[in-house]
Amino acid sequence: MSKHTPGPWSWKDDIQLVVLQEQYPMAKPIAVVTDYPAEAFANARLLAAAPELLTVLQEFVTEIEAAYPPVKTLNDDTYQHAKATLAKATGETV
Repeated sequence: MSKHTPGPWSWKDDIQLVVLQEQYPMAKPIAVVTDYPAEAFANARLLAAAPELLTVLQEFVTEIEAAYPPVKTLNDDTYQHAKATLAKATGETV
């Protein structure tokens, strides 16, 4: 799977809500949010935060694995959920 567009991302309300790569704000949008107005702003904020959320989750898993080396067999729901979510976001398998 190819890598995602590098962050940071931001969003702006310019006729329609768009999520942009901050480094290249005039480039083609990463996403155009067309939800119902009540949800559109929340969805745009969530999409714009995605690269940072991915990085934080990767750092969390790395820190847990470093602190508890046998963690690969850990049956902690939060850790397993974090690993599954990372796999979903990166297209890898758990």
